[in-house]
Amino acid sequence: MGGEKLPKTTFDRGRLTFVFLRRKGIVDNAIYMFFSVSCLIGIVVLYAVDVQAKCEQLNSAPSGKTTAVVAIGSTIFAGTNTGAYRSTDNGVSWENVNSDFTLCFAARGADIFAGTGAGVTLSTDNGITWKSVGPDLPYSVTALAVIDTNVFAGTYQNGIYRTTDDGTSWSAVNDGLGDFQNLVNALAVSGRKLFVGTAAGLCLSTDLGNSWSTIAGTGMSPLQFTNCISVVGSTIFVGTPGGMIRSSDSGSSWEDDNNGLPFDSSRGSPSIFSVAVNHSYTFAATTASVFLSTDNGESWTAANDGLPAYPRQVFSIAAIDSDVFAGTANGVFVSTNNGTNWKSTITGIAGRKEVSPVGFGLEQNYPNPFNPSTQISYILHEAGKVTLMIYDVLGREIATLADGYQQAGRYTVTWNATQISGVPASTGVYFARLRVANDLGGVKYTKTSRLLLMK
Repeated sequence: MGGEKLPKTTFDRGRLTFVFLRRKGIVDNAIYMFFSVSCLIGIVVLYAVDVQAKCEQLNSAPSGKTTAVVAIGSTIFAGTNTGAYRSTDNGVSWENVNSDFTLCFAARGADIFAGTGAGVTLSTDNGITWKSVGPDLPYSVTALAVIDTNVFAGTYQNGIYRTTDDGTSWSAVNDGLGDFQNLVNALAVSGRKLFVGTAAGLCLSTDLGNSWSTIAGTGMSPLQFTNCISVVGSTIFVGTPGGMIRSSDSGSSWEDDNNGLPFDSSRGSPSIFSVAVNHSYTFAATTASVFLSTDNGESWTAANDGLPAYPRQVFSIAAIDSDVFAGTANGVFVSTNNGTNWKSTITGIAGRKEVSPVGFGLEQNYPNPFNPSTQISYILHEAGKVTLMIYDVLGREIATLADGYQQAGRYTVTWNATQISGVPASTGVYFARLRVANDLGGVKYTKTSRLLLMK
């Protein structure tokens, strides 16, 4: 494998120098804006109810990072970089039910879909068991949404796919999406309207994804990088890398809603990852922890007393009954008094069981972009000869991260941006290629993902 090269890849370098405009000015580093949150965001289904809150830390999920929390009926699901977890007692105890890197969830009746780093999985028994229904979808599935029998999957770099047969077959539905809108961060449904948040704008479909149009009302840049969307009636909250934007007239006009959010002269307002609207309460999960608005986003106050000082990122928010749940870099937290007091009471994850991987998969590296190192995880459905190589854009082998026979399971390796020669790699795009072969050398699985090193 030492001399093997990837097939020559044509890469549109214009995508790396594209400048995204925000209302507050030109983004200082367009590369960072394009890639910074694409692996982090998954849309979650949020159920809003009246709440009170005293907050307790419910778990420290494996590896800590919880990218998605959703309340489906009376069950809470948490998606982490080491699998999916479920709780049927409001987070008192948790069970590990899926070993896939889980980014998002969506429900349709008794069926629960999960977007992972290797496609889509489906549970028909309230999350107890899962099966793969979208292993052929390209790249990570970062967002899911459901309208009637239609299930939509937003992917990391290949736009949106739709299935009407529970994932047996998928078809691309990207007509009308422009450049850079194939990087999907969020999906949201309001009646028959389907909204998609992308790296270059907020888009809308009114015909089940058959066609798309970019929303660009007054005050909204048509190229606005969108992290998350929450739609309640005619009000649309859009979380961006530079704070919150809100429309109260179904997208005809927009305004910044950052009053009370912290502001840094070099970075602006915090990035908004998730929004939960709960009657008169609106919660925002941000890079600077949790913020609460009681006036429909006109102003915000911090609701993070007792939450970890570092890292402060909160990736998702969901509500069930009298509790509000937050997915953080340190596990799942629950609030029962609107975040007035957060209490760290680590109880662990009860009832954890061994879960067999549902397929082969190469997950997107995290962080991405990265400097000086990044982690790459992959899943083996069965044992095999595994090679994981790093290549540059010319197809030259840069580093070998795995080369040998491995048993079924989930593996994580770290690349410290050093070449085989020991020389540090320079800023640029690289490719991680996973190859799994059987004892006779026949290829069982191969996949390539894109990495961005920024120094």
